[in-house]
Amino acid sequence: MKVLGIDSNGWIAIATFVIALATFIAALVASKNSRRIFQQSNKDEWLKTYQTHYFEFWHDKEMREIRTAIMNDEAYNSIREILIKRLNTPNEISKEEYYELDKLDKFINIITLIRQINPLLGNDDKVWEELFFEYWLVSPKKEKREELLKYIELCYKSSYYVIMEKQWKIKQV
Repeated sequence: MKVLGIDSNGWIAIATFVIALATFIAALVASKNSRRIFQQSNKDEWLKTYQTHYFEFWHDKEMREIRTAIMNDEAYNSIREILIKRLNTPNEISKEEYYELDKLDKFINIITLIRQINPLLGNDDKVWEELFFEYWLVSPKKEKREELLKYIELCYKSSYYVIMEKQWKIKQV
């Protein structure tokens, strides 16, 4: 028997096609929703991590000491000699000097970590600058902290290249 000129085998083929098409569309919608949920989950996780590091960056006593050393000549001189010693004779630093370097390492690592783990920023310089961490990466160059720059270049190459790239962009503007 034919309905609208299509026999029963034709209707079965049409029904099969419609079901396959509906299944395909449902799979696309589910995939898109899953991706959106996954991205939101990543954002939420990054924001929690960022909040933790942001709080530490601004409230930790050791972070304050390093920020001060970057911006203040007197404070910088207190770590300058340690940096020179570390760069020239790395095995001859004292336990106390190592603790001072450890503060600096913690500082650099927090900035580097935030820069690298952020899926929201990527290479979006404007957003990064608005978070104000950019300032602390460029400041060693701007403030002529040559020993600090050499230390960062030696121990934190990725951060060093960000500093140099940002400094170049600042000069070009």
